[in-house]
Amino acid sequence: MQLRDLVNYDLLDIDIEMTVREAVYLAYMGTREPKCAEAMLTIMSNFCDYSVRLEDILQIGPEEIDLDALLPYWIEELAGSPDSKTDRLLTEAQDMLQDKEAILNYASRYAESNPVLYQNILQKGLKDTSLEEMLNIGLQGMKNVPVAHKTRSNISLLTAGYALKTQNIQTAENCWLEAFRSSPTVVNYLRLRLQSQCWEKYAQTARGIYMSYKGFKNLWDNRPLAVLMFFDARFEEMKDKFMKPDKGIGWSSTFMKEGISLMLMLLNTGSADRPGMTAMRDKAFGACSFSVKEYCQGTDLISSASDKAFFQECFDKWKSTIVLPDNTYELWMKRIEQWTELRVSAIMGASRRNYYAECAAFIAAAGEVQDDMKHGSKNLLMQRYKSGYSRRRAFHDELRRYGMK
Repeated sequence: MQLRDLVNYDLLDIDIEMTVREAVYLAYMGTREPKCAEAMLTIMSNFCDYSVRLEDILQIGPEEIDLDALLPYWIEELAGSPDSKTDRLLTEAQDMLQDKEAILNYASRYAESNPVLYQNILQKGLKDTSLEEMLNIGLQGMKNVPVAHKTRSNISLLTAGYALKTQNIQTAENCWLEAFRSSPTVVNYLRLRLQSQCWEKYAQTARGIYMSYKGFKNLWDNRPLAVLMFFDARFEEMKDKFMKPDKGIGWSSTFMKEGISLMLMLLNTGSADRPGMTAMRDKAFGACSFSVKEYCQGTDLISSASDKAFFQECFDKWKSTIVLPDNTYELWMKRIEQWTELRVSAIMGASRRNYYAECAAFIAAAGEVQDDMKHGSKNLLMQRYKSGYSRRRAFHDELRRYGMK
């Protein structure tokens, strides 16, 4: 058990925050430089508590801590720590530095091991530093921090913000590309694709990035790769690689649900607010790990929309750029109809009542897409499933909830 556990279980009656502060202060007072910083961090590590602030430690004892003498050792010790829990302590120490050159020097020196120093500079800015200088600091950080480090993605987006403030649109777009290179997420892809003035300039490079990314290790981790293939309009490749219907059971560990949802959203020509399509959007949204805040980072966009509503806006904007082959609708609707029948049959055969609502959602969404071509198709499809499973009242209730009349 950790000390905090003993306190939480009422086995020890102490003020743990004050205890850690005093212990760290005593470690400083009882250790000569340059070992004092190491002793302080060791105490925090032994207590498994990095919540204490250096500013608080300065106010503990009667003897003052020589901050100017301590800071270089403290930063060196923190920067050499592999534990990300010390990042807050490191940025706090960086903020205490008064020398601009020292701040930039530390960021450059520890760019590989602690790129959080560059990130902190770009987030908070530097006193008496112009926007152009901040842009150059960001570009330097992007150059110095290893491409594979995900923090470089945040650095790139922060740099993009300075580029836009200085009217460097091309530089901002390059920063979006580099953000995607360091972290090939769906959000980073959509930002680059939808906000760039000419997506064609980046299309091949972006494809090469996500196809060669080593972070997609197994089927679950490969979901982002499947979604990226979808938004890259590689629908057949996505199907062949990730959509394995098998016997209709076990879809939760595959890309079947998400793949069907995304394709139905693409094929839909009517309202996206209908119950079936709303359910498809929710499934697709989950596969994309989408957030408005993350999407707007590095842009000049401001939106008060919910994450799901903004995702729908982005999806519709992307869909307006896609030209489908003539046979896509018929081919995919036939597949979806077969997969849905397979899924419903498997769920009914296994009496998995907790999946009735999901089955009804797929049926409703497919019917809504067909309804746009021929009015009344949705209700006919739902009635057919109701008749096919006439004794499943719970299933009928779900069909009605999704719009069966």
